[in-house]
Amino acid sequence: MTGPTCATASRLPLMPQSSGTMAWNRTGSWRFLRPRYLDKTAPCSEACPVGQDIPKIEILLAQGAFEEAWLRLREENPLPGVCGRVCFHPCEGSCNRKEYDEPISINGLERFLADHAWKQGITPPPVAASATGKRIAVVGAGPAGLSAAYFLRRFGHAVDLFDAREEAGGMLRYAIPEYRLPKDALSWEVGLILSDGVRFFPERRLGHDLTWAELSRFDAVYLAIGDWTPVPLGVPGEESARDGLALLEAVRRGERPSFEGSVAVIGGGDTAMDVARTLLRLGSHPEIVYRRRIGDMPALPEEVEEVREEGIPSRTLLSPSRIRTAGDGLLELELTPMRSVEGEGKARARVVPSGEPPVTMKVSAVFSAVGASHSEGLPRESADPSRTVSIGPHLRLLPEGAWKGRTPVFLGGDLVNDAKTVVTAIASGKEAAVVIDASFRGVAPERILPGI
Repeated sequence: MTGPTCATASRLPLMPQSSGTMAWNRTGSWRFLRPRYLDKTAPCSEACPVGQDIPKIEILLAQGAFEEAWLRLREENPLPGVCGRVCFHPCEGSCNRKEYDEPISINGLERFLADHAWKQGITPPPVAASATGKRIAVVGAGPAGLSAAYFLRRFGHAVDLFDAREEAGGMLRYAIPEYRLPKDALSWEVGLILSDGVRFFPERRLGHDLTWAELSRFDAVYLAIGDWTPVPLGVPGEESARDGLALLEAVRRGERPSFEGSVAVIGGGDTAMDVARTLLRLGSHPEIVYRRRIGDMPALPEEVEEVREEGIPSRTLLSPSRIRTAGDGLLELELTPMRSVEGEGKARARVVPSGEPPVTMKVSAVFSAVGASHSEGLPRESADPSRTVSIGPHLRLLPEGAWKGRTPVFLGGDLVNDAKTVVTAIASGKEAAVVIDASFRGVAPERILPGI
């Protein structure tokens, strides 16, 4: 945790806010400009995808009202302890405090308040809303599905939560390493959501153990299925590569696979960073291979820095072109050198082959972490945004006729989000709950979405 946690305004020096001198902005009787005082949302709250009232939470924390501050956090975010550990904290990037020294460590505040409530055995009050008689099926118990279930219960609706795995949590439980998100901390927050009247049905995979005929009996369906299907590398011999997500899940389940010597991890996202750091902890010597530059990596900058600090090398501007066996149980990974071509405006630079000779690596294993997708059990329309109806920034609706039932089917989470982050998924579930509740009351989404 970096940065100050809180400070009173009286301890900070006065800072001039004018961009000109008195010759430009005259004062007293000479003035020709009068200041305008506007009541606006704090920039940290504005930047938060779930819209937390961060200034109020900081005030309560400074007053020592830890329980009240934690309850205030949970009004907008049912997983503050999770976010305190893995959120990419856009709120801190917008914090006014950075104009003086450093942004307030808002992630640290969330983590502290959640851990305090956990260790003190504090529980939130039960749902107070009257039962509406409406039943909603939420398919996928990751951060988006858990968020939707939490807020739907707050509106008084009955919620059945389905997931293909045996425990709720999705990527949080099965993909994020223990050193980043302890299982006990996650289980406590998930347990609070489920204990509030959410019925959880494990090991129910859409299209297999969970049928569309069963879903048609609900008043609304929210699909929040995560991206678990690996994106293919598209190179000869890729069947020899292993799935990075599968490794993370195996380790989360308690397995300790061994890969001696050098191991190549292909990709530059958060999953690639997690795979490389996990392999290091398993005793391997991982190397990250990425087709672009370090600065182009989609992984969070702090994740990239942590990989560097742990001594894991990154080989950049190299694109996999072939994988073949090399004898003695080793693999030979052939890499094509690339060069960067700057894009126009803010577009990310393209990469093209540089024309240099291929580079080869001899490794004991190759792990692919170039991305994942979803497909199983979903109507074709769900994979094509042009064939769904956009409801909000993180929410889409299957059009009528996309399936035989009449129940409205909403899509969220990884199914619609370009930004595959935990806090964006939580925001997606919250948005879905608000829109579904509004639809029962005959309120148009455009009337309520701006206020979320």
